Amino acid sequence: MSHFSDEEQKKLDDFLKKIEYQINHLDLSDRNKIIEEIKSHITETVSGSGQTLNSIIYEYRDYVSLANQFLIKNGHKKISKRKNFLKYFLLATAFTTVFGGIILAVMIKSFLPIFEVNEKEGNIKILGSTIVLDMDDESFMNRMQSKSKDLVVKLKGEFEATNFTAINIKALNSDFQIGQSVNANISYNCKASESIDDFLKTSNSLIEFNLKSVNSRCIFKIPKGMEISLNVTNGIVKLNTIENPFGVKVLNGLISWRVGIPQKFYATTSVNNGVIIGPRPDAVNPEFEANLEIMNGNIIINN
Repeated sequence: MSHFSDEEQKKLDDFLKKIEYQINHLDLSDRNKIIEEIKSHITETVSGSGQTLNSIIYEYRDYVSLANQFLIKNGHKKISKRKNFLKYFLLATAFTTVFGGIILAVMIKSFLPIFEVNEKEGNIKILGSTIVLDMDDESFMNRMQSKSKDLVVKLKGEFEATNFTAINIKALNSDFQIGQSVNANISYNCKASESIDDFLKTSNSLIEFNLKSVNSRCIFKIPKGMEISLNVTNGIVKLNTIENPFGVKVLNGLISWRVGIPQKFYATTSVNNGVIIGPRPDAVNPEFEANLEIMNGNIIINN
């Protein structure tokens, strides 16, 4: 019996595993018998011929033919070479993953906002649309009118808000202008792409406006002192001079805030992929606090 080195023994074991894979349709006892016979045959050939194990394995590289010799000898049917379906499955999976990743990257590049800031012309471009940075009342109203052709549903109303302390607005693809009301009433004037069943809800001291399912343009007038929370995806929030604690979060768009003088308040600002234009109000003894957060966009503060 030949004594193989560790490297040669591993090579022989790998070769026998290939044959075992081809005959795994047999019972375990029959399979083991044929593998042992082939192993003995190779070992005896190496000992008797003086050839190296490498050369013998090379001669038997068509291991299916070798396996068929011993299958027929033991009364079994011949086989044809079986494909390694696991290998092909893994290759197909890898290809699908890579190809899918490329498609996804193209889609992300197509749909996620790509920002282009043009300071000379005073605008930014998001998703192929231009947003004007000069957001005075006239500009906002012009934008409202130009973008309202497909906004066919009117949502308009006014009610007393004495018993409420906070207002929460959530929206998608919407523009807002928030101003101060001259009394204790809340008023709203919106145009939306379709009607909304749960547009306005009240609970305890909270008022909620839901515009997440439609495109819209809105003007709100809110009483002094009422806390404002506004969460918008794809849109503009224009805050006129107000005396309210507020928090505004915008994903893809613009926050424009006109600061009143001599108002005293503290403001925290957070920008991811954008800039802050103008001073940040930071009073020592603030009358109220403001929090502005934006991802992919600018915060403009002016007075």
